[in-house]
Amino acid sequence: MRIAVFDTSDGDNPKLAGVYTYQTERASDVGAAEQDEIKIGDITAISRTRILVGERDSVEGGSHKKVYLVDIAVATDILEKNEVDGRTVEQATEADLTKAGVDLVKKALVVDLAMLGFSPDKFEGLALVDPTTI
Repeated sequence: MRIAVFDTSDGDNPKLAGVYTYQTERASDVGAAEQDEIKIGDITAISRTRILVGERDSVEGGSHKKVYLVDIAVATDILEKNEVDGRTVEQATEADLTKAGVDLVKKALVVDLAMLGFSPDKFEGLALVDPTTI
């Protein structure tokens, strides 16, 4: 997936400032039947380069309902790169992207909501309440 970053310093004329590649978890690794079941429910910024990403399966009672901390600071801006070896960035494998010099955003698990008993199929709406509460 692509994460688009916008410069909104001029509210009347926002500009696309960068695009970064986010790799969702593999469906087979999280118990989903197919990759299309893995979705991003929401994101929220916590700094200029770090965001929280709500990644989920699409299954009632599913086990993949997680929040990741994502950092674009060391990722490759692919704003000018639409293809890798004749395929879209989304069609390219992680190995293809690495070979082309594209570093994905780094992500780290913050909380596993399914382990806390959250079981609805959709996990949407992510807000930063304070430095220790989402």
